[in-house]
Amino acid sequence: MIESFDLDAYLRRICYDGSREPSLTVLGAVVHAHARAVPYENIDVLLRRGASLDLAALQRKMVRGRGGGYCFEQNTLLEAGLMALGFIVTRLIARVVRGNPSPDQARRLHKVLRVDLPEGPYLADVGLGALTPTVPFALRLEQVQQTPHEPLRLIAYNGESMLQVRLGSVWDRSLPLYARTDATGRFRGQQLVHLNLSRQPLPGQPDRRPPDRRSTDDGVQPAFHDPRSR
Repeated sequence: MIESFDLDAYLRRICYDGSREPSLTVLGAVVHAHARAVPYENIDVLLRRGASLDLAALQRKMVRGRGGGYCFEQNTLLEAGLMALGFIVTRLIARVVRGNPSPDQARRLHKVLRVDLPEGPYLADVGLGALTPTVPFALRLEQVQQTPHEPLRLIAYNGESMLQVRLGSVWDRSLPLYARTDATGRFRGQQLVHLNLSRQPLPGQPDRRPPDRRSTDDGVQPAFHDPRSR
């Protein structure tokens, strides 16, 4: 994958000019820079133009063209960048369960990355829209992990690890972000799942938020909330 990847251009795109050592510190800085610089959007899907995961196409659209993308595009680009930096990366698939009254029925349709480090395994995900984790987080259950935005934690749920976000002071059961498993979550069918999703007219809009705010949408009027408020 990384042979045709222009690492210098990618790092310029995300405004990162720091160390290139494959360390936890660099992982956090790259994920945060990518989340701030590359907007989440699924315009190509909405317009039924399809969206390619070919690395040349992703670089043309998101690096040189300075466009955004949805989860498969975002995390495939991040994956290429991390691998070019020397990180050990594994693709995982996740259920998106936020807002779903039956989490167990949610299909595994979301790409996420596992990065193995001396400190242990971490998850990196820059493709979850308005509540995208803006830093990598450790695969450790019941540990509250701080981010530049909302605190996160992983909890055990029916044999899976479910990521939750805290908005304000409450861990709301209605706000799990996704669940994934080690045993069945390894991503072997990326192209097939992406092909199906990229041809569906899913609702969405570009996420052009201020860097210290989160976008929310009540279905009528987009707005921003400050994750530091209580």
